[in-house]
Amino acid sequence: MTRITILGLGTMGVGVAGRLADADTTLTLWNRTPGVHEALSSRPNVEVAESLATAVSDADVVLSFLTDDDASREVWATAYAYCAPATLVVECSTVSPERAEEFVAEATASGYSAVVALMVGSKPQAESGTLTFLTGGDETAATTVATLLDPASSSVRHAGSPRSAAILKLSINTLLATQLATMATLKKVTESAGMPDALDLVTDIPAFSPLAVGLLARMRSGDFSPNFSVDLIEKDLGYMSSLAIDLQVAPDVVDAVRAVFTRASAQGLGDKDFSVIGA
Repeated sequence: MTRITILGLGTMGVGVAGRLADADTTLTLWNRTPGVHEALSSRPNVEVAESLATAVSDADVVLSFLTDDDASREVWATAYAYCAPATLVVECSTVSPERAEEFVAEATASGYSAVVALMVGSKPQAESGTLTFLTGGDETAATTVATLLDPASSSVRHAGSPRSAAILKLSINTLLATQLATMATLKKVTESAGMPDALDLVTDIPAFSPLAVGLLARMRSGDFSPNFSVDLIEKDLGYMSSLAIDLQVAPDVVDAVRAVFTRASAQGLGDKDFSVIGA
């Protein structure tokens, strides 16, 4: 039986771990911040490791769900020292294109098989097993990863290179953030004009995507428990802005949207769901 280790037990790591545990996968879990996740750790096929070394030493596959480039570099720098030679290592975190390439190159140089498998979706999709994964790297290894992640996904799509997968993931998140920022502004404008329900008259026209309508509903709900936090989307927009500059594309729109979330973070809302900007 394949032994899988998950590094990082934030929202997405826990969600994917839950789906894999439901499929009777043998799991080892490790988090940088100590803490027992009782709903998972009480299962007979799940073990919580006390150290990173213990977590990865007997694993056939290691998946990481980390915050950013820095966390990825820090955790994997240690993990490589303890992974068995035949381990398949997989970066599932939303990282920059540079880090995605670096991860696969470093792992390969250390003798491991490596791919990135970047998630499209947030907490609801992780918990329901309907994530889309964008893989990048060796196609044979990516096919293996697609099979392993089947309980957590509705689709796994091979993007080619690790860089391509990361660019696609950042593009999706940028489009998501742009729609949210626009809907937040429209909501506030119509409410301030004394038209609180005006948008409902036109949400069925093509200009309003189903996603935009869903984001409007979330903003109105007043529930800002995080599915996708302000700080995380702000980080992703920063990666996209840097990419645009590197490619000599003006990042004006990206920077304008990012500024909305930067302000929200400065107001102490960084750990809230990113829909809080429309409150």
